Amino acid sequence: MVNALLGKRVLVTGAANGIGRATAEAFAAEGARVIGLDIQPATGSIPIIRCDLTREDDIIAGVARAVAELGGLDVLVNNAGILKEAPLAEVTAALIDQHYAVNVRGAILVTREALSHLGDGSRIVNIASEPTSGAPMPRSIVPPRRQCWASRVPGRANSRRASLSMPWRQGLRTRRSSPSTA
Repeated sequence: MVNALLGKRVLVTGAANGIGRATAEAFAAEGARVIGLDIQPATGSIPIIRCDLTREDDIIAGVARAVAELGGLDVLVNNAGILKEAPLAEVTAALIDQHYAVNVRGAILVTREALSHLGDGSRIVNIASEPTSGAPMPRSIVPPRRQCWASRVPGRANSRRASLSMPWRQGLRTRRSSPSTA
């Protein structure tokens, strides 16, 4: 059996820990060449380029460096996201802006920068959390009658549907994945 990932060049955002790290390690275990973008330093075997997804200049430089080190891109995984819960009465505009900057705008800008380096047969995978996927949230996550605001990856909920309407090249595929419902 031929390994379809052998030698593929993969960029994973939020790859320093959690689902991003596990995703990056899984690609590497299948023979892919993987680089991560993250604001946190590397803690495993995957090389991490420091990148603050709230800063456009960091994104431009980070994607350019990853492309240079990998020699191009075959797969982009938009995984990075933050979750900062707060009682609804304590939610600030700054908290909302930070979530949007990392979870939505960051993914859009990383994709914009990576797009010209993704060839035919390339893939973009957008990771979304269960609360944004339309699936009901288990009560263990949000207890009944508790007013809170939490957003892991708002705006990526319909990323697959939205991405299909964008002017992608022929041969480039996009996917949304919600690991908590998989």
